[in-house]
Amino acid sequence: MWATPYLILAALCVVVLHHRNGTRRRGALPPGPLGIPFIGSAFQVNAAKPWVTFCDWRRRYGDIVHCRIWGQDTIIVNSERVARELLDKRSSNYSDKTLIEATQAFGLDYSPGFTPYSDRWRMQRRIYHQALRPEAVVQYQALQLGR
Repeated sequence: MWATPYLILAALCVVVLHHRNGTRRRGALPPGPLGIPFIGSAFQVNAAKPWVTFCDWRRRYGDIVHCRIWGQDTIIVNSERVARELLDKRSSNYSDKTLIEATQAFGLDYSPGFTPYSDRWRMQRRIYHQALRPEAVVQYQALQLGR
């Protein structure tokens, strides 16, 4: 029976420390709802219509919102203008991929999906685009139909 108060105190310390660490890390992240420790904002998002919640957060926090759901940080871009600015005009900042050593070990480093943003990636993308653009796909129709 004597262990119960100590367990409660230990659990309370874990929750307080987790909450303090979470708010300290938020300094570099956009504003957003704080949420509940460990769970985050999972219960604040309307599961059937999440865009309703995101629109409400846009009015409250701005065009870019950060939330944590079940320990996973999520950035929500609530504006087409901001999305175009970030993903089109500044794409070189966000296009790179982390190099996974296993891709080289399994021989997958040739794939554009695993190739870091570079001249090689741009060349591969250009080749794929030439072969798979809508005008070029017509030449594959006979093969697809089995003729």
